[in-house]
Amino acid sequence: MASEQQVKQYIASWLQLGRKILVNDSRGILTLSAKKVVEGDRYTQEFESIWQQVSLLNSHNSYLEGTTETIAQLIAPAWEIVPCSLCNMLVATPQVVTQISSCPCHDLPNWPNNNIPVPTGAINSQVGLQEICHRLLTSHSHDSTHS
Repeated sequence: MASEQQVKQYIASWLQLGRKILVNDSRGILTLSAKKVVEGDRYTQEFESIWQQVSLLNSHNSYLEGTTETIAQLIAPAWEIVPCSLCNMLVATPQVVTQISSCPCHDLPNWPNNNIPVPTGAINSQVGLQEICHRLLTSHSHDSTHS
């Protein structure tokens, strides 16, 4: 679930790239944008005013240009704000809920069982031991040169 702060950050990020907030009200579609969104370590008063208007007063009919989800929907449990896998900008995405029947464990009567080790892949302990040995030797030679 996206928090209100995450949605605010999402909106602020896209406003900085020139996107607008669209508010669909009785007069038609109102367009909101900010000339400056961030100032130092905080949001500008201009952005805070826009955020107040769309989050408190019009959240059910306000949305980011280029999207269809309202601000109210984004704050609901069905959505989360995550980085885009292509551009790393924040995007709204439906929260994926795994159905129990999709996991092969759904019909195992005693699973999950925290009293036994969790299955793992193949582990080459020799490589791990060699890495530990190398770190110890490196640490030892570093200590002896500084004594």
